[in-house]
Amino acid sequence: MNILKRMSIKKNIMALYIATTLITFGVVYYVLFSNWIETADKTLSSVAQDMNNTIYKEFEGFIRLPRHLNEMTENQIRSGVLDFSDETTRDKFFVGLLSAHGSTPIYSISIGTEKGEYYGARRNTDNTVEIM
Repeated sequence: MNILKRMSIKKNIMALYIATTLITFGVVYYVLFSNWIETADKTLSSVAQDMNNTIYKEFEGFIRLPRHLNEMTENQIRSGVLDFSDETTRDKFFVGLLSAHGSTPIYSISIGTEKGEYYGARRNTDNTVEIM
């Protein structure tokens, strides 16, 4: 109290104004930036989750199509629909299968037999389908 009594009223008011201003700025800074950091963390978490979902869906798509093609081809072979002894039918099957999925990144479709025979089709450098 002795300090306040020794200072003039003008200095007391100025000191009170400066202290109030500093406290106000401190409170406003804390409220704004603590909420801002929390909001930024939530936004980053949301963006990371969205990216994770997008990558998962793309990856799942890359895995699902080849697996489906393998299962479909296996079923046709087991049921006798596909006859590998007929070269024309065999080649049409592989070329048709690869051509039907032209918008996908599938490069080749082929099968190897127990006897060491290898049949299939692939895309060449001109992106046209050729028999292997």
